[in-house]
Amino acid sequence: MQTVSSETSLYFAGKENRIEFEAVISEPAYTPVKLNLYVMMWGGTTEIKKSLTPTQSGTDYKATFDINNVLSGELFTLVSQRVYAFPGDPDEPMIDRTDLMMLDFYLDWSYTYIDDNGDVYEAGRTDNAAGNKYKCIYGGISRVMQYYLLGEELTFLSWLNNEDTALKFLSWIPNELPIHPSQPLRLWFYNDNKLDEVNLKLKAYFSDGTESSIRSIRTLAVESGLIELACGPLEMRVSTIDITKTVSHYDVWLENSDGTIKTEVKTFAIDYTNYERNDVLFFRNSLGVNEVIWCHGRRSESIKTTTEERTQPLADNLVGDGQIRSYRATLEYPFEMNTGYFPKSMRHYLADFLSAGEAKLPVKFFKLPVIVKPGEFDWGKDGEDLFSVSFKIQVAHIENFYSPVPDVESPWGDFNNDFNEDFF
Repeated sequence: MQTVSSETSLYFAGKENRIEFEAVISEPAYTPVKLNLYVMMWGGTTEIKKSLTPTQSGTDYKATFDINNVLSGELFTLVSQRVYAFPGDPDEPMIDRTDLMMLDFYLDWSYTYIDDNGDVYEAGRTDNAAGNKYKCIYGGISRVMQYYLLGEELTFLSWLNNEDTALKFLSWIPNELPIHPSQPLRLWFYNDNKLDEVNLKLKAYFSDGTESSIRSIRTLAVESGLIELACGPLEMRVSTIDITKTVSHYDVWLENSDGTIKTEVKTFAIDYTNYERNDVLFFRNSLGVNEVIWCHGRRSESIKTTTEERTQPLADNLVGDGQIRSYRATLEYPFEMNTGYFPKSMRHYLADFLSAGEAKLPVKFFKLPVIVKPGEFDWGKDGEDLFSVSFKIQVAHIENFYSPVPDVESPWGDFNNDFNEDFF
């Protein structure tokens, strides 16, 4: 008996995804009434069995299993409980996040049959898990992207690996992304045994036209796994490369142990414009990892109160007691934000953010959860090189009581109840 998959070791689990494996048994001693697939997770401590009635093709019996629901439930619990680096530690700009963002699973199989005496038996289980290890991540790609990969005879993993040249990051970030001098920034890389040692490199370019030497930032010995890169200007100490000069932009990439550049090179352009407003939002992108978006447009803030009233009989003291009473109001905090002007190459990145549903607004050393409200957004016009997007968010909890937040010291800036300039 064997399983036949789409020849990939990396799967997306989540809404509308399919993770299919085909189980086949050839010339069994008894006619199988069920084919069984075992999905083992968490180092074998969790095992889920799925059974299907097979179809017969000659002497073969086949069944195709979709295990997306099994894996997506486990993954959602995993990623909902985990945190990511905030703020980024300049001494640890690369972190192995495999166990916090990905799920390993193994497969085994068997078949169920009825013998000549009418007794039900299960046979054929091979304890074959060690040879059938896969990984999945909570995310997905669009149908258009799936159609493209199908036409090119690629899996998503082979597209990422890019024929082992210029391996891609798990991001739709455009090249030459405009960034704030103080903002956090994240890139994620899945090493599918393509680098025996992951070396983070940086090269800076100065406003006077000169450039720095290539700097080695950090090394990790992770041959198979998911790596988080904290590569914002502060997180990578870009300004300290040459304190007599101003860095206009810098490149980030990963090299192998032999010094070969293995990934695409990402360029980040630092925008030193003094904007009235600066905000950052962390969000989970479509590919299942956390990214950061910088907004430098205007922001308006609101407080919405809702009360529940009740009517009661008047007491003797008609002046002191009211007939209509109210419980304490609940408080909600909706915001309207604007990205500020960006080049059109940012549109795919912003579309990923707007579809995220949830985000985190950094406030001091914690991340305030917010809901990204649905809407219809102006996506740019022909002939316009720049565009901006206005969107609405709301703090993802309702308060029954109000308290001013203590003014705790933070290296990122002041903090007050309007969440204004809390990160910068």
